[in-house]
Amino acid sequence: ANTFGHVSPTTAQHVFNDLASRDPTLLIVDGGSCSVGIESTVVKVLSGTTVEVLRRGRISVTELKEAMGKTGVEVVVRDTRSKFKVTSEAMDGPGQLLTHYSPSVPTYLITPVELAQLGAKYDDANPTYITASVHADMVASGVSASTMRIAVSAPAEATTVAAPEVVILDFGNLLAPIAEKLGSRAVYRSISTTCDVEEACRNVFDALRWTETIQGAKVVLAPFLSEFAGSLPTGKEGDAELLFAVEDRLFRAASGRVVPLSTEAR
Repeated sequence: ANTFGHVSPTTAQHVFNDLASRDPTLLIVDGGSCSVGIESTVVKVLSGTTVEVLRRGRISVTELKEAMGKTGVEVVVRDTRSKFKVTSEAMDGPGQLLTHYSPSVPTYLITPVELAQLGAKYDDANPTYITASVHADMVASGVSASTMRIAVSAPAEATTVAAPEVVILDFGNLLAPIAEKLGSRAVYRSISTTCDVEEACRNVFDALRWTETIQGAKVVLAPFLSEFAGSLPTGKEGDAELLFAVEDRLFRAASGRVVPLSTEAR
């Protein structure tokens, strides 16, 4: 149970934080943290011979195909990134909107190209800015464009620590170089420091909610996981599909917005 469009809850405290103010008599049965973390796989029966995966979850597409293949039923996957729903449309399943699982802090994805540019362009005299803007196709689809600039420069010597402006939500240590550049101007958390995909599933929603607790935060950055595939360990069988499910949650938390980096004067 959570507020529509907000980050999904994985603990009783998350439910309380979302709903208690609406009903002071709310009774929550605390059964502990969710053991899986991400929500269930959602499948729609299209016909007697075809089913469609509307939302990836713990049960993978491969597992569904193995089970359905014995009956001759075809399994297809809806590309909800390019064929997402809007609020005015009737929903045939959960998790179909582009903006979903969203924290209150604007969230953006970053790819290896932008990460490399950050390292190549950085110097004290000509700081690199993180400029976050919505892709043209997203704007055309009705997502409002926004731009935010945060100077990436070495931490200034001072007697007080600057309040963090950037929250970095990582997998493994993919975005550690950004954290190093920003120093005290960023706070950092990895949903799995060891690239354990099941751990990431358990932690991703709690971590997204954690970003809302950082006072003064202006932006959340997270890796566009599939773009970093070549940098990630192979892992166990099925990890790649499960990572797609984690990426889906981060993609929607960011409303599909990807960060291009550019060098500008202060």
